[in-house]
Amino acid sequence: MNAERWEHIETLFERALDLEPAAREAFLDEACGDDAALRGEVASLLASYTAAQPFFARLADQVEPIVSARLEPPGAPPARIGPYRIDRELGRGGMGTVYHAERDDGQYRQQVAIKLLRREFASDDVVRRFLAERQILASLNHPNIARLLDGGMTETGRPYFVLEYVEGWPILDYCETHRLGLEARLRLFQDVCAAVQYAHQNLIVHRDLKPGNILVADGAETGAPQVKLLDFGIAKLMQPGMDGHLAMTHTDVRPMTPLYASPEQLRGERVTTASDVYQLGVLLYELLTGQRPYARFEPTAYQIERAICEEDPPPPSQAVPPGGARPPWSRRLRGDLDAIVGKAMRKVPDERYESAAALSGDVERYLEQRPVRARRGNVTYRFAKFVRKHRVAVAAAGVIAVLLVTLAVLSVRFALVTARQADLVARERDKAAQMASFLVELFQVSDPNERQGTDVTAEELLLRGASRIETELRDQPETRAMLMNVIGRIYRQLGMYRQSETLLSLALDERRQALGDWHPDVAETQQELGRLRRAQGAYATAESLLTEALAMQRALFGERHVRVAQTLSDLGWVLHNKGEAGRAAALFNEALTMRRELLGPRHEDVAESLSSLAAVRRHQGAYDEAEQYYRQALAMYREVLGPEHLQVARALNDLAAMLQDLGRYDEAETYARASLDLYSKLFGTEHPDVATSLSNLAYVQQNKGDYEAAEQGYREALAMRRRLLGDDHPHVAHSLNNLAAVLQDQGRFEEAEPYAREALALYRKVFGDTHRLVAQALTNLGWMLRNRGALDEARPLFEEVVQIRTALYGGQHPQVAQGRIYLGSLLHRLGRWPAAEAEFQQALSVLADSMYARHPLRAMALSSFGELRTDQGRPEAMEMLQEALEIREAVLPPGHWQTAETRSALGACLMQQGRYEEAEPLLRQAVQILSERRGARHPVTQRALARLAQWDAARPDP
Repeated sequence: MNAERWEHIETLFERALDLEPAAREAFLDEACGDDAALRGEVASLLASYTAAQPFFARLADQVEPIVSARLEPPGAPPARIGPYRIDRELGRGGMGTVYHAERDDGQYRQQVAIKLLRREFASDDVVRRFLAERQILASLNHPNIARLLDGGMTETGRPYFVLEYVEGWPILDYCETHRLGLEARLRLFQDVCAAVQYAHQNLIVHRDLKPGNILVADGAETGAPQVKLLDFGIAKLMQPGMDGHLAMTHTDVRPMTPLYASPEQLRGERVTTASDVYQLGVLLYELLTGQRPYARFEPTAYQIERAICEEDPPPPSQAVPPGGARPPWSRRLRGDLDAIVGKAMRKVPDERYESAAALSGDVERYLEQRPVRARRGNVTYRFAKFVRKHRVAVAAAGVIAVLLVTLAVLSVRFALVTARQADLVARERDKAAQMASFLVELFQVSDPNERQGTDVTAEELLLRGASRIETELRDQPETRAMLMNVIGRIYRQLGMYRQSETLLSLALDERRQALGDWHPDVAETQQELGRLRRAQGAYATAESLLTEALAMQRALFGERHVRVAQTLSDLGWVLHNKGEAGRAAALFNEALTMRRELLGPRHEDVAESLSSLAAVRRHQGAYDEAEQYYRQALAMYREVLGPEHLQVARALNDLAAMLQDLGRYDEAETYARASLDLYSKLFGTEHPDVATSLSNLAYVQQNKGDYEAAEQGYREALAMRRRLLGDDHPHVAHSLNNLAAVLQDQGRFEEAEPYAREALALYRKVFGDTHRLVAQALTNLGWMLRNRGALDEARPLFEEVVQIRTALYGGQHPQVAQGRIYLGSLLHRLGRWPAAEAEFQQALSVLADSMYARHPLRAMALSSFGELRTDQGRPEAMEMLQEALEIREAVLPPGHWQTAETRSALGACLMQQGRYEEAEPLLRQAVQILSERRGARHPVTQRALARLAQWDAARPDP
C-alpha cells in the first residue's frame, strides 16, 4: 500500500471516529462509494478500535492516579520559573499552559507571558514541537508578532519560553467591543496579513490562524490598535529547495483547528503558504460578517470537513448571522469584498492569492476604490471603479450613469439598426469601437502602474480626455462630438461650467455640421446646453434651447416618447426657477402623464415627476399637496429601486426640507438623519453628497435653535467639501454661507462676516454678478451688517438683491417680493419710511394672487409692514399684524419662532395704543418661545426682550 492510499484511509478513519457509532455506516457508504477495499480497510480499523476500548478503559483507570500525581492541580501554578514570579494562569493550549508573570530578580521589572510545556504531553515528539515553536519565535522580529524574550528549562527539565505580555482582546472581540466599522476592520486585517507575510518570508507557515490566536491591544504610544499574532505551536519551517511546500509530519494529533483549516489540511495533503492564505480568508469572512463561513455545518466534525472540502460558503454579502441582524455595511460587501474573500478561500491552493501580501494588496485596492485583482477587469467594472474612486470630485451622481451607460447606449443603438441599413450599421459599429477604445485608454491613467505613483483627479482625467479629443479624433467628427457631449455633461455635473460650455458648444456645432440641424443627436446636445444654462442662471437662454430641443424631439420621436418627457421635465424646472409656477406645473403634469402611459404607474421616472410637482406646489405654499407628492415619490423610489438607493436618499432630503418649511422640525430632523445615514452607507463618510446631507441636517438643527450642533455640522461639511472639491467649488461657498448664518444667529457677527464675504466673492467668481446664489449671499451679508448696526453699508446690498432677482425672474416673482421685504425692513430701520412703505406695497402687490393668500411670504410682508405702520401710528397696523399672525398660526406648527416674532410685534402695537394688559401676554410668550427656539443672543430674541423691557418701563403703576 502506498503512502497516499494509507493517508486517505487514515483520514477517513479519523473522520469516522468523530461520528456517533450509528452514523458511521452511512458515512462509509458515501465516503467509500464503490471502493470495497477502501471500505474494508477503514471498517477494520474501526472494529479494532472498538474492540480495544475495554482494554484502554482499564488501562486508564490504572494510569490515572499516576498521571494525576504528576500534574499540577488546576489553579495552582508554579510559584516561580527562573527569574519570573508567576501570579496567574492565562490559558491552556495543545501543548502548554500560559501564565502571566513578572520578572523580579532585581535587574528590572517586566510583565511577561510564559508558555510552559504541560507535563502530561512531554513526549519526545511534543517536546520537539515545543522547542521548534520557541526556535521559530526566536527567528521572528515583527511589530505584529508577539516577541520572544527569554527561554530555558525548569528545574524538572520542562522547557518554557517567555513572550511579551499583550493585554488585549481576540481580534473579533476587539472589533465588537470597540464597534469598529468596515474600514477599521480591514486595516486590522491588513496588519495580520503583514505579520503572516513576514513569517512566510522567513520560511514559516503558521497553519493555525484563527481569531483566538490574534490579539489586538490599544496602542500605548500612538493610540492606534496594535495587532499581535500568537501561537506558532503547530507552525512548520519550510526547507529551502522545496518550492515553498511543506511535507507535513503526521501525528495522532492533527495540527489544525478544523473550523479554520484549509481543505488540504483536512485531506492530509502537504501544507504551504497557500494554507495560511486560506485561513486569512476565513478570518476576513468572520470579520466582515460576524460568523464563520461554514456555520451551518458545525453540528458535526464530519459535516464541517466535508463542507470545507466540497462546498462553497455563501458570499459574505449573503451571510446571515444567527441573530439575523446583519452588520450595517453588509450591502457594501457585495462585489469586491465577496470576490476577495472568495479568491482567498478557493478549494485549489494555486487558485488563491499567491501570498498574504497579495491578499492585503487587493484589500488596499478596495479601500482606495481601485479595481481589485479578484474580479475580472472588464470595461464596465473598471469604469465603475474609477468613478467610485473619484466620486469625491464627481459631485453629481449622474456622472456614474454617464460613464457606465455610454457604451451600453451605443450597443443598443447599434442593435436597433436594421440589417437593411448596412452603411449605418457600419458607422454605428465604428463609433462604438472608437468610443470604447478612447474611454478604456483614458481610464487607464487611474491604474497605479500607469500613473507611476501619482494620483489622478477627475478634473485631470477630463482635461486629458478633452485634449485627446482635439488631437486624436479630428477625422471622426461624429465620435468626436459624442465624446465632447459626454465630457461636457460631466463638467457641468462637476460644477465646472466654463469647461462644460466650451465642449458642449463645440459638440453642437460639429453635430449640426455633420448631421444637419434636425437630428436626435443635435437635440441631445441642445438639451445638455439647456441644462447648463439653467445651472448658470441664464434662464431665458435655457428656455430657448430646451424649447427648440423639445420641438425637434417631438418631430423625430412623436408626441409621446421618454425623451420628450425628460425634456418637458427639464423645461419645467427652468420655468420653475423663473417663477412661472403655473407653466412649470403644467409641463410637470404632462411629463407625469406621459411617463405613466409609456412606463407604467410604478417607475422611477414617474417618481421623479411626482417630486418635481411637489417642488412647485411647495413653492406655491400648497404644503399639504406638496407633502403628498413627496411621500408618493419616496414610496415609489423605495418600491422600484429598493430602500438603499441614491434616489431614496434624495427623496428623504426633499421631504425633510419641506417639513422644515412648515416648522415641523422634529419630523424634518428624522428624515434628514435618514438621508444622511443612507448617503453614508452608499458612499462612505467622505463624499460630496454626504457633505450636502450633513449641511441639510445642520440647517434643521439651526432652525431648532441647536446652534452648537448646527455649527459643528456646517464646519464638518465645509472641511469635507474643501478636501474633496477644492477651495473654488460653489459647494464650498454654500458651506461658507451656512456657517456665516449660524454664527450670526448666535450674535457672533464679527466672526461670521469673513465667511459671508468669502462666500459672496466665491459665488461671483464662479457664476458672475447676476446669479441667484449671488443674491442669496448678498442677502445673508446684508442681514449680518444690519444686525451689527452697519445699516448704511447693508443698504446697497439689499438693493442689489432686488436688481439681480428682477433681472432673473421679472418684477412679479416671489423672490423679488422677498428682496423688497428685506430692503423695506432695512429702510424702516434707517428712518426712510416713505421708501420702506413703497417696497412693502410692491411686495404685497406681487403676493396679491390667491395662491399666496396663506403663504408664509405674505405673512412676512404683512408683519414687516405692520411694524412700520405701528411706528407711524397708523391704525391699519393692527389689522396687518393680526392677519400675519393668523397666517402663521394656520400654516406653522404651535410654538414656531416666526409666529412668536409676530406676537411680539402685535404686542408692541397694542402697547403703542396704551393697551398694556392686552400686550403683556403676547410680549412675554414671544420672549419665552424665541429664547427657547432661537436662543437668547439671536437678534429677533433681543428685539423681543427690548419690547418687553419697554413695556415694563412704560406700563402704569398697578
